Amino acid sequence: MVKRLSVQELNKVSHGREIWCFGCGKRLNEMLALYKEEPFVENVTKLIDNNKSIHGKIKRVGRKQVCITGADVIRKSSLCNMILLITSDSYKAIYEEVKEELAAHMADCYAYPLYYYSMASRLMRLFCRLPVRKQLIFAAGNEPHENADAIVRYLSQEYKGRRYKVIYLTDGEAEENRPVSCLDKNLIRRKANIMRVMQYCWLYAGSSCLLYENEPIVKIRPEQKLVYMNHGTIPLKYVSDVLGQPEEVDYALCPSRQCASLYEEQYHLEPKKQLYIMPPRIQTLLYHQESMEQVVPLRGRQVIIWLPTFRQLRGTDRRDSDVTETFSILNPPGSFARLDRKLEENSQLLVIKPHPREKTDEQIPDCCSHIKLLTEDELKGKNLVLHEILGSTAALITDYSGIAFEYMRLDKPICYLTADMDEYTRGFSVESPMDYMPGTKVNDLAELFDFLDEVKNNKDDYRAERERVMKRIYGENIWENGAEKLIEFLDKI
Repeated sequence: MVKRLSVQELNKVSHGREIWCFGCGKRLNEMLALYKEEPFVENVTKLIDNNKSIHGKIKRVGRKQVCITGADVIRKSSLCNMILLITSDSYKAIYEEVKEELAAHMADCYAYPLYYYSMASRLMRLFCRLPVRKQLIFAAGNEPHENADAIVRYLSQEYKGRRYKVIYLTDGEAEENRPVSCLDKNLIRRKANIMRVMQYCWLYAGSSCLLYENEPIVKIRPEQKLVYMNHGTIPLKYVSDVLGQPEEVDYALCPSRQCASLYEEQYHLEPKKQLYIMPPRIQTLLYHQESMEQVVPLRGRQVIIWLPTFRQLRGTDRRDSDVTETFSILNPPGSFARLDRKLEENSQLLVIKPHPREKTDEQIPDCCSHIKLLTEDELKGKNLVLHEILGSTAALITDYSGIAFEYMRLDKPICYLTADMDEYTRGFSVESPMDYMPGTKVNDLAELFDFLDEVKNNKDDYRAERERVMKRIYGENIWENGAEKLIEFLDKI
């Protein structure tokens, strides 16, 4: 079976032994970032992954460079008494794949460490003997968490039941102006003050429900319910290989029964785990209609927002398209200046909000006074989330981002940039993606100018098509408040 050690214990048992890491994705990157100074990292000599596309790539591990290879290396090796450290959320499946080879090599197998101190795991086990409380933990931090914010807003402003205690797991920073407590999500994974470790274990072990949108939270006791809220509605792009959810998930928010098979295929979530509830953050989109003025001076201009999906994922080797430029439609020399002049002529402002996980840092030429690049940090600095500014826009420009499915609820025009559709190597979650893109399809600057003119003149030929797509996705749930429905469900369990 797979054991899990603290960093202290791993340092001890790995002395004089080689460590082979199986899994070269987010868990490995996270571990190497947290523990680059720890002795066990210097004993890592091999990196293994089942993804053939990254075999042969070099990764820095401590003070050395290590090449990524396939799982065959375990079977072919004659090395005995090594340690296999599974750095993946799929550690149980990986163990089943290689357990016979491990026995032949007399190798120990461990999952990546969750605790720095052995004491922390003992404290967690102790507090798990006490009853869970009416307490919610949300994964927050640098990743957007609009669903969590929408639920917190509902609990603090509209909910009439007995009060929930709400905790955000953050990247070490407190969430300003939120009625929540904050915990550094990596506190017990680093050297820390004993009293803070105790507080963390007490709060985490006592929470009845753990909710996340992006990175899964670890459930540490059977009584806890792990809920996947999804950072979006449905995926237009194919994500089955990268967004499969852990078996430990108890429930997942799915917008309607019509999407059940898509969620099962793309997120590996069987229908019995799916809660047919609207994304809570859609209510935020509908409630806030005037927040854009807090971000940029409008001066009477009509606002169009451009929300591209990422092409390369920050902090990983993932690349979804052969075209990696976010603004590829503006590649010809002078395109930015031409676009800015068109926007000035139409009295329009184009706000470009890059995906928060896009690896490439794009820039706007200084000469453009009608194009504004808006970053996630700027939004956070104004104590805003993306959905609070969408209501004050006149139209959306996107490509293959799932944000379009939520924007449809505003009943405003959508423009899809499809010039790199053939080069989009990730592929799509549905057989005919164009059937899920109810809006103007644009492949060059001239067609984009035509769309801007249509928005200026209030021309919208896709209302009926948007309504058809919304019925396909949301069904009868389209008018419900997702936060209210989710809390009603949690109250019952």
